[in-house]
Amino acid sequence: MKRNVWKFARVVLVAVGFVGALVSCNSHVLVESGQPTVVIIDPPPVKGPPPLPDAGLTNPTGWKPVDLTSPDAAPSAAPPPAQPQGDAAVVPPDVAKIPDTAPDSPPDAPPPTENLKCPAGQVRVHFRDVWSNTVDPPSLKTMTSPPSGVQMIDPDHNYQTYGARVDGVNCTYYSVCLSSTITKIQVKPIGADGCANGGQSGNFDISSYTKNSDIWIEYSGTTDSTIQTDYSNYPNANVGDGKFHITSDSTTLKYPACKIGTPPNETTLIDWALAKICRRLNVPVPGRGHWARVAAGQKPKRRPLAPLAAIHARRGGL
Repeated sequence: MKRNVWKFARVVLVAVGFVGALVSCNSHVLVESGQPTVVIIDPPPVKGPPPLPDAGLTNPTGWKPVDLTSPDAAPSAAPPPAQPQGDAAVVPPDVAKIPDTAPDSPPDAPPPTENLKCPAGQVRVHFRDVWSNTVDPPSLKTMTSPPSGVQMIDPDHNYQTYGARVDGVNCTYYSVCLSSTITKIQVKPIGADGCANGGQSGNFDISSYTKNSDIWIEYSGTTDSTIQTDYSNYPNANVGDGKFHITSDSTTLKYPACKIGTPPNETTLIDWALAKICRRLNVPVPGRGHWARVAAGQKPKRRPLAPLAAIHARRGGL
């Protein structure tokens, strides 16, 4: 019994010693006593940027910096001197050397005459009013007054639009310069509000005339019942006798082209207006190409004048 107790005691002692050894190996007791020494190493001194070299600038005014700590730098209680006004005002030297410039001249007056010639590579296209009820019939009668302008549209190039304006005072033709490469156009009137008014026409093929300086397009029909069909026919507007007439010779027009030059005054009766009055009174007027034949030495046949009673009847009596 005693032998077993002794053996147990030895085992316990060995175990305790082993555990103590393990604890002592991981303990801070093994650390050297005393406070650790902290060594501070100063970095080498950093040199600043070198001073800027003298760029040769001078101080022509002799200005010197002011020491704000000096009593002389304190603001003065005296009011600032009054500045001269009017002619006695001080003018900086650089401003005083600037000479006076002449006043702006008035804008240039419009030229007394008008030239409708287009630049090289372009052709002027004239289109006669077929929309308002102020022109000779036939008319589409979609407007009560003449258009303020006409849109000419190129359907072959993304429907590029060009604005045509009236050729002159009391004129029924509207024109604009177009590139000679354009082969067809569509037209649409512009109202007084600046917006397109009315339907768009079919295509007018002008490819055979673009080598000339001008192209005229008019309606040569005689009745209102056909102009709507001829105008809106798609894809091409109807062209031919009694339909739309395209030409580069103004002498063949049924409705004469407007005269280019000084616009007529209010008392001048231009030829197309006189022809309009004559047709209303049943008075015959020269036909298409009449004056060209006369200039060529021909003697075109003249239509007889209607009886006076018929003229009075058209006019409503004297």
